[in-house]
Amino acid sequence: MSLFLSVAQTGAGERGSETFVAATQQGAHWGYLALTVCVACAFLANLRAFAAGVTKRG
Repeated sequence: MSLFLSVAQTGAGERGSETFVAATQQGAHWGYLALTVCVACAFLANLRAFAAGVTKRG
């Protein structure tokens, strides 16, 4: 998350300015999207591992 925020805030003006706040919101948006993708991938990996374990046991 902090990577997305820092990249978005780079060159966005002074802290507290309107452009800085907008850049922070945009960085947070991208951070949450990346987090959602990571959680979805982890869920699918666990589901696949569980399914492989069930078929192996019988």
